Amino acid sequence: MKTFLNHNSAKVFREVLYPLYKNLPENFNNVTTVYGTVNTVEIVNCQIKGLQPDNEFIDFPDILVANRDYIEREKQWYLKATRSVEDMKDIKIWANIADEEGNIHSNYGYRIFHADNDCQYDKAVASLIADSSTRQSVCIYTYPQIQTDFNAKGCKDFICTFSTQHMIRNGKLIYIVNMRSNDAIFGLRNDFAWHCYVCNRMRADLENAGIEINDDEIQWNAGSMHIYEARGGWDKLRAIVKANSVICDKCNYTEIEVQSSKFCRKCGDAMKNPC
Repeated sequence: MKTFLNHNSAKVFREVLYPLYKNLPENFNNVTTVYGTVNTVEIVNCQIKGLQPDNEFIDFPDILVANRDYIEREKQWYLKATRSVEDMKDIKIWANIADEEGNIHSNYGYRIFHADNDCQYDKAVASLIADSSTRQSVCIYTYPQIQTDFNAKGCKDFICTFSTQHMIRNGKLIYIVNMRSNDAIFGLRNDFAWHCYVCNRMRADLENAGIEINDDEIQWNAGSMHIYEARGGWDKLRAIVKANSVICDKCNYTEIEVQSSKFCRKCGDAMKNPC
């Protein structure tokens, strides 16, 4: 039996993975080289609207499934609000980017909850409680000195998240994520799960303070949304597209299968009744 993608996974397929797939060498061959040798496909200034924070897992069954255990472990580490990687030293990526003292910059809980960073989350919530129409509710994850701190003392950690902004419009909590850089295969799923947690926590805190929220949404912006050829990134991308798309006979356009219907986004025809 066919397993259809959930809402968030379908959005990521439509607006991120399929456009990246079209840039692969066998398609449009819009490939760039980063770090001198690493081939990558990229969307510059990628935007995704309408993501739902009530489902934090972006899954592509049998190919790329969010690691629930790791996501929970990373969240608990973030909530300790520490720069030390002691709790994550067995995770290669964290161990490799830590400085000689075992510290990193990208513990996101440290960035928004710790007093070193002015307890930003609390102030962001307070700003919305004081004025639900405000545009001043923000959490800033990075800082100016990161431009030199990222490689100080052997560190290799240039924070990927710039900021989040939070607005209430017509009873909807709109949580806007601004990323410097996002790996669509190995990074986006974990980053998204964290921001779902913060968005859900913020909604609960606002409602507990008497602010009426009837809906919520995450909007995602990435200066660079990309997939590296290395680590099998392109192969996973090809497999996801093959498993989750159909060809419209009318216009020969590959499109995703969404929920119980198959649609061709280019010509608009429902694939239940082939065009």
